[in-house]
Amino acid sequence: MFIKPENHTQSTTMKSLFSFFLLLPFLLSATTSIISGRIIGIKDGDTVVLLTPEKKQITVRLYGIDCPEKNQAYGTRAKQFTSDLVFGKDVDVQIVSSDRYGRTIGMIVTDDGITVNHELVRNGYAWWYREYAKDDTILPLLEKEARLSYIGLWADNNPVPPWNFRRGVSHGSMEQIAGKTLPDGGSIFYEAISNHTVFFNTKTLKYHCPACIHARRCTQNCVEMDYNSARIRGVACKVCGGTCE
Repeated sequence: MFIKPENHTQSTTMKSLFSFFLLLPFLLSATTSIISGRIIGIKDGDTVVLLTPEKKQITVRLYGIDCPEKNQAYGTRAKQFTSDLVFGKDVDVQIVSSDRYGRTIGMIVTDDGITVNHELVRNGYAWWYREYAKDDTILPLLEKEARLSYIGLWADNNPVPPWNFRRGVSHGSMEQIAGKTLPDGGSIFYEAISNHTVFFNTKTLKYHCPACIHARRCTQNCVEMDYNSARIRGVACKVCGGTCE
């Protein structure tokens, strides 16, 4: 029996076309979720104005972060940092959503691959905005690194989260923060406990359960740190044993 040999080129082409049509909906979706343009305005550290090739102006609020307010410590520096990164430059905006003010919420990526949202947090010019980016895995790590390195706003003894500043809080401390509520409704103490983090005193090298009386009194030199790192770097508090368990 004569068997006609398979046309390898034709078979490969058909497979490629089949794969293309399977992926087409995803490709279209990805395309519509990204807008490109040039940054023509910097409103503050986390809000910019994008001009599209069609000459449409779009206000973009950076996703997952919150920069200090203009009249707050490091507010002007955050704005300048963002300006240095993107003003007058072409960028891509990966759209996440929009807010009630009609602003586009997204991740801004420069032509050389820098994610502006991440750089602001990495350099201590923005907080991880827990309320709106609870599931983000990168921002909390970048914030923790900046905090432990005392970079940017973390160089201050008592930095105030912008969301608290907007409510009229002008200064912060561990004791004050302890009784305050995070935007998502949970207290910093209970969030730390659930994440198995402790308060580490960089001066005494002692670590405390967030609910410990000594942690509440620690208004300077205290930072959040994961329990295992604290055990390596210091000694446990004699009162709480360094753990909430």
